[in-house]
Order: sequence, then structure tokens, then C-alpha cells
Amino acid sequence: MEKIKHLITGSGFISSHLNKKLINSLMIDVTDGYDIRDYPSIETIFEEHRPETITHLAAHHPLKLGERNPVGSAMINIVGTLNLLLLAKKYNCKFIYASTGAIYGNIDSAEPVKEEGTFYPESFYGVSKLAAEQYVLHFAKKRELEAMIVRFSSVYGPRRREGPINQMLEAAMKTGNVTIFGDGEITRDYTYIDDVIDGLLLCVKGYVPFDDIYNIASGVETSLNQVVTAISKVVGAVITEYQEERPGDIKRNYFDISKISQFGYKPKVDINEGIRRLFNELQA
Repeated sequence: MEKIKHLITGSGFISSHLNKKLINSLMIDVTDGYDIRDYPSIETIFEEHRPETITHLAAHHPLKLGERNPVGSAMINIVGTLNLLLLAKKYNCKFIYASTGAIYGNIDSAEPVKEEGTFYPESFYGVSKLAAEQYVLHFAKKRELEAMIVRFSSVYGPRRREGPINQMLEAAMKTGNVTIFGDGEITRDYTYIDDVIDGLLLCVKGYVPFDDIYNIASGVETSLNQVVTAISKVVGAVITEYQEERPGDIKRNYFDISKISQFGYKPKVDINEGIRRLFNELQA
């Protein structure tokens, strides 16, 4: 039996960046044959490696996939999460669940959204992640599992295959054009990957208390039109094409990060610096 300290689900954007920062970790993904919807096959991982913590980043996303296949989203995001929670409890493994700002829905207030409140997700993806959160909270409050929820907002950076900033910057570099869905006044809390990993490492290494929920983001509200302005600073003038707003998109979203900031989290990369770093990576 080869013991590991950290189990990471997913092998994509955030998972791969986290895995590079951890020693004695194992990253698994559905595409590598580890189907989190299949409890018996996933139990072999826990039985063989006996991880101390699991950071559950694997999910059925982005938003458009959930709209096309809501049952698929539910099977991976809800059933898959429940399987992992059951195994974490059985093998005494701490559980960190990666959720999303999509659960908040549209924000009516000008204030940043806090972790506690009423949730009105606009997409099947958001609904499935919110449902999974309820299982995590149940295990934390009722079944004595050390578990926490972290919520991300519009993470971008090197190696991401989707997401508005990555797609817009790559399009601007290739064609000089960018496409915006809606009028460009949709806002997000765009968070550079290095800041997200800093927040996750605080959680994984035990500096942040379990049995709670934390926003990990920049804490700054930025519109798509402002993103275009930042892109133009590194690429040059771009032509912006506005198309019909997509169903399920929320209009405003930015986070209150005061809770996790108490434990040492401090985002360092603003939108201009993040886009400059990504631009340099894409040019390399």
C-alpha cells in the first residue's frame, strides 16, 4: 500500500496547478478511468492510498455543457460528490469541496456577495453544485466529517481551455477581434489562478478551519468591457462584437473575501497584471 497525503479529483486547469504545488499528492480524473460516479472503483483509490485530505475539483462544466446535458451534470456533480463524501467518511479523510459563484445567481445589491444567504442559481450547473454543497454541509454538521466548501469566481490563467478571459485574449491575439455575449456590462470577480492556488493551499495545509464555507476570489467587480480594455493594453486595439446574451448567464457577481482573509488569504494579481501574465505565457 502506497500512502499519499493529498488526493485531488480532476486533472484540468485548477487541479493541475494545485498538484504542482503539493508534495505527496495524487491527481485522478474521469478521463483517466477513475469515474467518481462508480463507488466501488473509486474506493480502490482510498483503500490503496489512504489519503489524509481530498480536494474535490472534478466537475461537469462549463455552464453550456450543463445546459445541454443537465442529467450529466447531476450525475457527476451530485452523485459523484456523494460517493466521494461517503468514502472520505469511511476512510477518515478531510474533504475540501470546490464550488462556484454560479450558485449565487444575480446579485441585486451593490455589495459583494457573502457566503451566507439565499441562493438562486440561473443554470443547471449552478443548481447541481448547490445541491452537492448541501451534501457536504450535511456530512460536516451531521456525520462528523471534517469538510469545507470553497467557492471560486471566474478563474483564469495559463492552461485553461475555456472561460471568458482566456478565450477573449486568445481571440484578440489571433484575429484582433473579441466576442462579448450581452452588452459587456455583465460583471464577474475575475481571479488569477495563482491567487486561487494560494487560497487552496491555506485550506489544504490546515490554516483555514473546516466545517465552514469560504469565498476565494479577488473581491473586485469587473465588467467584460473593462476586460476588453485590459486586453487592448497588451494586444493593441481590438474590435468588439456584441452577440445575444446566453441563457443561464448571471449579470453581476463579485465576492466578499473577508472570511478567508482572516486566515492569511490576500489576492495579489489584479486584472491588468493577470492579463499581462497570461499574454506572456501564450506568447512563449
